[in-house]
Amino acid sequence: MCRAGFAAAALVLTVGCSSVRGSAVATGPRVAAYSGPVAIYAANAVPPNAVDLGVVEVSGAQVESTVATLLPVFVQKVAQIGGNIAKIDGIRARFELVTFTHLETYYYACGQRAQCAGQRLYTTNDEVVVVSLLGRAYSDRPPRRAARAARARAIPAATPCRHAATRAARARAAPRVRAAARASGAHASNRGVSRGDPLMGRVGLATLALLGACATACGSVETHTAMLRAPGPPRPRAAVDLYLGDQTPARALDELGFVQAYGSGNKATPEDLAGALVARAAELGCDAVVHVAIDVGYTRAHAAGVCVAWVGPPPAGFAYERPVLAPSPPRPPRGPAPPGPQPRIEPLPSNSRM
Repeated sequence: MCRAGFAAAALVLTVGCSSVRGSAVATGPRVAAYSGPVAIYAANAVPPNAVDLGVVEVSGAQVESTVATLLPVFVQKVAQIGGNIAKIDGIRARFELVTFTHLETYYYACGQRAQCAGQRLYTTNDEVVVVSLLGRAYSDRPPRRAARAARARAIPAATPCRHAATRAARARAAPRVRAAARASGAHASNRGVSRGDPLMGRVGLATLALLGACATACGSVETHTAMLRAPGPPRPRAAVDLYLGDQTPARALDELGFVQAYGSGNKATPEDLAGALVARAAELGCDAVVHVAIDVGYTRAHAAGVCVAWVGPPPAGFAYERPVLAPSPPRPPRGPAPPGPQPRIEPLPSNSRM
């Protein structure tokens, strides 16, 4: 049965509400909203002169829980509290059981050449995955007063109207995403992430959810990416390293993007998800996947990490230590099957001619 996929598709298509939620809480200096490019850091450290502005969290459920969907919202929340640097600390998933009530109509033979109909209510527990991007907002811009004074000195006094129009245009501009810096701290810009038509995107994602949920009987694995730079040439799968959690390699690296994997059925294991991340990273030309987090539910699992490329030769004495994956938790035993409908014998209709 494909109840989980049909439930998710019906929720998105009929209700029309997005499950993506985000919040940004300012814990540092109060800064005006920012409308320029935002740098993204995940594996590398932020510049030393960056000021911590606050905490940012974005989450989405089911088909809207991909990194490509959540990352632009995360950047938008960072810019809302004045940040021009987004630091993503982790991508984690949690699993919730949602109860749905169904009304079923069944037919059965009763008496001679008669058919009776009955109805019954039954409930199903569908597993829903919710993915969250957790991080902080930073700013390495000069203080507001100093920046305003610098602009006043740089712009002639005879052009106040043109200056005001420029500032208004900047305020209307949407925040753009730029790639994370190299280990040296230099920023590199790239084009913003385009979402396209949200309705058509939801229809496509819901269709993928239907196809994916129908394959849960035997198990399936699907991967998603959100690239910050152009991918490189493919690499052999055996040449890609995997680092779990805070196991950061002691060498310079460049962040290429994020990779994500979902597993269902008998493929919802840490081994299958780790293999899917490595295989996808090899296709993108990555040298390693770092900061990998694996979360396992009842019938579904989720994994995500940062796809990186090495910068320069490794330091002396550097050696890769293959991580040990935790075993999958045991599955709880399934209960007995619910009893089927009990047929009810109906009397034959009376014949007035007899």
